[in-house]
Amino acid sequence: MSGIYTGAMGMISNLQALNTHAQNIANSSTDGYKFDEVSFRVFDETNLIRKYQNEHTKIGSYNDEVYTDDIYTHYDQGDVKLTNSPLDMMIQDQSTSPYASFFTVSQNGQELFTRNGSFTLNAERQLATYNGAYVLGENGQPITIPQGVQFSVKEDGTIENANTGETINKIQLHSIGKDDLQLLEKKQGGFYQVLTPEKIQQTFGSVGKMLAQYDSNPTLQGIFTKERLQDIQQSGKVRIVGDFQGTVREHALETSNVNMQNEMVGLMKAQKGVQSSQKVTMTMDKVLEQEANDVGK
Repeated sequence: MSGIYTGAMGMISNLQALNTHAQNIANSSTDGYKFDEVSFRVFDETNLIRKYQNEHTKIGSYNDEVYTDDIYTHYDQGDVKLTNSPLDMMIQDQSTSPYASFFTVSQNGQELFTRNGSFTLNAERQLATYNGAYVLGENGQPITIPQGVQFSVKEDGTIENANTGETINKIQLHSIGKDDLQLLEKKQGGFYQVLTPEKIQQTFGSVGKMLAQYDSNPTLQGIFTKERLQDIQQSGKVRIVGDFQGTVREHALETSNVNMQNEMVGLMKAQKGVQSSQKVTMTMDKVLEQEANDVGK
């Protein structure tokens, strides 16, 4: 039976990788998109023993079952694409910066973050994303651009009247430490949302249990720092959002950071993995069927 489980787990894991690569490829031209990568983990390590004349000799160990451990989002900066539109903006983070920065938007009453600065003006002349989310100002309200006003955007996100220099509003911008970026949940539309303590508990269990397992659990180490878990336990909040550390560029957009060559190679590897695991499952099914029907006759 273990052979069927090995094949099934292989198919599930490789299908997850296949879907992830396909999602990355589909969003390769989406401004500000950050690619995902699937990591795998061994389900169990088995010791191989040679038995001969009542003697047991350890040959070694092998891993026969793996599963999807985590889907890791890479927040590396994309390339710069210059445009002619004053509504196009991008956030520039220094390559050595320990932070990644985001525009703050609101959709259906939820506060979200995005790297996609391809904005538009809605019917009320409010600055918005193309899928309808409002770009928020520092007061937490949508930003309105007065009729007939030409504007410019400074590096700190301040929107000014280009003719008079008068401040119209200031975009709400935030930075998050790179050690905490995996505490952002990827949403549809290129948005991100900070995980709540409730969502963390539903996914990983209680914070106290995570802290007890932390030193021996690579999955938790890849998502949380021990200091962050301790802070969540003490405060009951996920406090990862900080002051803006980057700069805003106008008339420019950040392209996706998807590497198409890597994604195509990964897609083919995942396809072969699914096919190989399928063959293992089918072969073991035939072996078990033969054992059930023919052995003992």
